Amino acid sequence: MNGPALPLSCGRAAIAGQGMEWHDQTAMRNHRCEFRIAQLQRMRHERIDMEKPVTTLCYIEQNGCYLMLHRIKKKNDLNEHKWVGIGGHAEEGESPEDCLMREALEETGLRLTSYRFRGLVTFVSDRWGTEYMCLYTADGFEGSMTECEEGVLEWVSMDRIGELNLWTGDLIFFRLLREGAPFFSLKLCYEGDRLVSWQLNGQEFGDGLPSEEKWKEILDSLGTV
Repeated sequence: MNGPALPLSCGRAAIAGQGMEWHDQTAMRNHRCEFRIAQLQRMRHERIDMEKPVTTLCYIEQNGCYLMLHRIKKKNDLNEHKWVGIGGHAEEGESPEDCLMREALEETGLRLTSYRFRGLVTFVSDRWGTEYMCLYTADGFEGSMTECEEGVLEWVSMDRIGELNLWTGDLIFFRLLREGAPFFSLKLCYEGDRLVSWQLNGQEFGDGLPSEEKWKEILDSLGTV
């Protein structure tokens, strides 16, 4: 025995409701797919970086300024919105110096003519793995500066570096560079953007930046004061 027929308006409402439910489910599936694609793309970038863990990082000097790169153009960028030096991952068969020269030319249009290898920075991240950065400064170059695809290049006074949006640990090696420290090994460990521990030449210094008194001890031990 059939039940009572639904009014026409009720039937239309039911169909409309089913249509909205189908639309919502489809939109949710599409959203999940887009999220997964973005996740896979990020993992691909991370995997490529992990396959090339040796990098160079260089600060070109001129008239009391460093040439800084404001990373605001590249997608899936570990350094997004931060100010860094120039550099990148070493390609197969490249020495750190080969990588330094190539990256400088690619990112700035400048050909370095005088540079110094200042230290090795081990950058450990819970999101991006471990990177071994060969840190350089350069005080000689030739050519004309060009635009960089990864960000905006700007000469910044060395006295203003601390005002920029930097990785916290960068302030440690900038101090070492400013004080003329001999070649050093610096390990920086991050959880997200937060510096959770750091070591200098194998000595543990906790998670914060040193006080001036502590800096004096550190620099004295390095023979810079």
